[in-house]
Amino acid sequence: MIRHHREQPIRPGFDDDGKAVWLAILQKLDELVRPVAAEVDAVEKNQQLSNQGKQDMLMKIGPRVVGNFVNLGIVLKQADTAKARLEKILFDPITSKPTGDAVVTFLREDSIRRTVGKAGAEAKFLKALDTDDLESARALLDWPGGPTVSDAIVKRGRVAYAQRTNPDAWQKLQYVEFLRENLAALAAPVAQWLIHLGASAESVQKATKAKD
Repeated sequence: MIRHHREQPIRPGFDDDGKAVWLAILQKLDELVRPVAAEVDAVEKNQQLSNQGKQDMLMKIGPRVVGNFVNLGIVLKQADTAKARLEKILFDPITSKPTGDAVVTFLREDSIRRTVGKAGAEAKFLKALDTDDLESARALLDWPGGPTVSDAIVKRGRVAYAQRTNPDAWQKLQYVEFLRENLAALAAPVAQWLIHLGASAESVQKATKAKD
């Protein structure tokens, strides 16, 4: 599992510091997994134990070692926090309402919606983001009665806007999402392994932050 992640290429454009962080995480996890795996292997090869005796010993390992994997959960939580912070920086300008009279804001946005019409909403949304007409973009996203701009178009517009207005933050977000995705892929099998070794689901989730 860890070897597989080591051998996967890191996305182009990530700097040496980013690569070093990811490889350090893998190294740390490898250092935690190896002694536990060796202990499991020793129990399974112990010919003096019955099958039930082996199972009993294996089920004692998980509760004893689960706390050693708390760093995996910490890093995963840090990635979530960083992702939320970067998304706020990049995308809040698109959705944040201006301060001032809410009625005036609604009337201005309603006028934009009536001028554009539902048929032209998606094209206008993309053009609005491309020209920094964020008031129009917000108006079209907040169409009363349900969205008229599809999720695919919203994503396309957000990506283009982020790449144009803050390429550094966008690149950082790509790295954090890569890190988050791969951490989750590591946490899931580790969590199942620890549960298989007798650790409670609650203690495993608390340590690794793995999703069910």
